[in-house]
Amino acid sequence: LISVGNGQQLHFTIIKGKEAPILFESGFGNGGDVWKNITKQIADATGATIITYDRLSYAERPQTYQISFENEIKALELGLQKLGYSGKNIMLVGHSLGGMYNSYYASRHPTEVKAGVLIDVVNICSLTSYYKLENPDLNDPIEKYFARILDSVVNNPMPLHIPVIDIVAERHYDEKGKLDTVWLDCHKKFVAQSSSRKFLL
Repeated sequence: LISVGNGQQLHFTIIKGKEAPILFESGFGNGGDVWKNITKQIADATGATIITYDRLSYAERPQTYQISFENEIKALELGLQKLGYSGKNIMLVGHSLGGMYNSYYASRHPTEVKAGVLIDVVNICSLTSYYKLENPDLNDPIEKYFARILDSVVNNPMPLHIPVIDIVAERHYDEKGKLDTVWLDCHKKFVAQSSSRKFLL
């Protein structure tokens, strides 16, 4: 548990290695333990330090939507600083909404983030398409929460020079159970923005 100010703490789980750290970002409502079945294998295979953590907005509960997206990133930065990983080369791995956190973090640390692996992440295009956030319902706490995240990442996107592998599931279904092409198209557009990005279906 690392104190990050305002009486708040972040819970980190770290497997120490000799190589540059890999920071894992979980999806919406998940904590760091969502990665626990693969982190040991990755640590053994890479020799890297593996870092997982629970964001301030961990778990789906009303107070989640009152937390500032920017403050969550600043809390992560302070936690990494206190743990001794600030200012060092780092690799980012994200799933689902974690991709938005990866993008914003990388925009703030463009020389420290050396690579990213995105696993079926939400990106600017998909978040806009699915939640119609051009005109969000600000009375809906979830739409308001996602709209704030979208606004932050639109203004601070993933830097184009950072090598990224964007892994996308072969079949993605919408909420009606129909095969979804919007998700796939959004990822293809993201990868097409830079020659440093690779699409993996």
